[in-house]
Amino acid sequence: MSLYSLDLMILYFFNHLIHTPLLDSIMICISYGGLLYFGLFVALLLCLFGGLKGKRVSKILVCSLLVSFFVIEIIKLGVMRPRPYDVLSSLVVIGHEWDYSFPSGHTVNMTVLSYILGKSYGHLDLFLICPLIIGITRLYLGMHYPSDVLGAYIIGLLLAFICFNIFSRRFKINNI
Repeated sequence: MSLYSLDLMILYFFNHLIHTPLLDSIMICISYGGLLYFGLFVALLLCLFGGLKGKRVSKILVCSLLVSFFVIEIIKLGVMRPRPYDVLSSLVVIGHEWDYSFPSGHTVNMTVLSYILGKSYGHLDLFLICPLIIGITRLYLGMHYPSDVLGAYIIGLLLAFICFNIFSRRFKINNI
């Protein structure tokens, strides 16, 4: 079995689950958690209500999310992988995106957000479940291949690790 065949098999499994208007709406709402704006909103809340540590963590979040945004865009333009719904007519597609498929920006954003929050506040293992859930919604909605999500998770972890180590020293997160 080729990797592409495995990619398609997993995609069809999640995409051909039961679709109802309610479940579709729930998946879309969960998927919004991977938007850059959601991460920036979390940073704003931390800045306003999180005390001194929240202000410092929010700075790390904003810087890390902005770095990841630019890295994602560069990779998408370099790879130029079409969205699965542009190639496969048998998908259930809910919504359309204007950019390329690899990597999943929603998954990268949630991975960066989750890693930074997990490292800053503890329970990293629990936080890192969130991007996996976002990734499943992206498959369900027909927006990405599983390899887009897996690649995004790995890219997000690498970016978050690097950014956290650089920016936590800069914003003295370890001194709290």
